[in-house]
Amino acid sequence: MEHDGAGDGSDIFWPGYVDAVTNLVLNLLFVLTIMIIAVFMFAIALSRHTNEKPAPSAQRQTVENVESIDPTSSTNEAIKAKDQQIETLTKNLEALKQQAIVKNSATTPQKVVTAKTPIKTPENKNIMKKLLLLTILLTSTICFSQQIVLKHTAYEIHFDTVIHEPIYTHYILTKEHANNLAEAKRTVFHADSLLCKSCQAENKDYKGVSKKFDRGHYSPCDDFTWSKKTEIESMLMDNEAPQIFQFNRGTWKELENYVRTVAKEFDTDITTGGIYGTEKAGKLLIPTYYWKIIKYNGKVEAWKIPNEIPKEGDTFQNYKVEPNELLKLLTDVHTN
Repeated sequence: MEHDGAGDGSDIFWPGYVDAVTNLVLNLLFVLTIMIIAVFMFAIALSRHTNEKPAPSAQRQTVENVESIDPTSSTNEAIKAKDQQIETLTKNLEALKQQAIVKNSATTPQKVVTAKTPIKTPENKNIMKKLLLLTILLTSTICFSQQIVLKHTAYEIHFDTVIHEPIYTHYILTKEHANNLAEAKRTVFHADSLLCKSCQAENKDYKGVSKKFDRGHYSPCDDFTWSKKTEIESMLMDNEAPQIFQFNRGTWKELENYVRTVAKEFDTDITTGGIYGTEKAGKLLIPTYYWKIIKYNGKVEAWKIPNEIPKEGDTFQNYKVEPNELLKLLTDVHTN
C-alpha cells in the first residue's frame, strides 16, 4: 500500500516491517560491508609489520694492501710480487662471492616466508578477535530477526517471534470469493509449518486463560471458506491472539460481518492488527486494541477498538477513525 501524500486516506502505506527476504538481503549486505572494512584494516596492519626490515649487516671485507714495487728490484722479484698480489686479490674476490651467496641464501627465504605467512603479533590477534566477534554478532542478527513475514495461499502474517504473536495480517477478499463462502467447519488451531515451533504459541498457552479470553483470529476463518485449503490455513497458531470473549463475539464479530458484506460488492483489501500492552494472559501478551483497515472501490475505512467488554449499546461504528490518524499511531507504536 502506498501513500500519495494527499492526506485523504485513500491510499495507505504500512510502515512497520519489510518481508523476511528483504530483511535477510539487507543484513547480508551489511555483513559484507563490515567484512570488507575488517579485511582492509587487517591488510594495513600486516603490511606495516612486513615493511619492518632488519638493519643490513655492517660487515665489510678488507683487501690486503698491494705492496708497492720497488723500481730497483730485479725483474724476477717484480714478477713474483705481482703474481702474489694477483693470487691474493683472486682469493679475496672468491671469498666475497661466497659471502654474497651465503647472504642471499639466508635472506631470500625469509622474505618469501614473510610474504606468505603473516607473523602473529598482538595487533593482528586483536584484529582477528574483533572480526570474529563482529561476524558472530551480525550472524545472530540475521538468524534471530524478530519480525518475519509468513505468506500463505490467501493471506500473509507479519509475525513477532519474540512475543510469539502476530503484529498484523493482510489479504484481499475478492467479490467472487466473498459470494462463494461456505459455512465454516473450524478445524482446530495448529502450528504453522513455515515457522519453528519454539517461535510460536502452543495450545497449552491458551488453556489456562480460556474462561476470560477467546482465541481471536486476526484474519477470520469465515473469510476463507471458499476453499478447504485456505480455511485450514486460517486456523494457524500465528493467526490468533487473546481476545476478551465478549469483545470477540460482539463488537469485533460485527465488524468482520460488515467487511464481508462490503466484499460481496467490491474486491476488498483488508489489514488487521493489534496494539500490544504489557498485560499478559499466562505467557501471552494481550492486545490493548485491535484495529482494521479496509480499502475498496477507491474508499478507505479504519477502526481501532479496545479489547474489553463492550459497553451497552456499543457498535463497531462507534470506533471508526480516520485512516491517516490510525496510520500515524501505528507508525509511532512500531518505531518507538
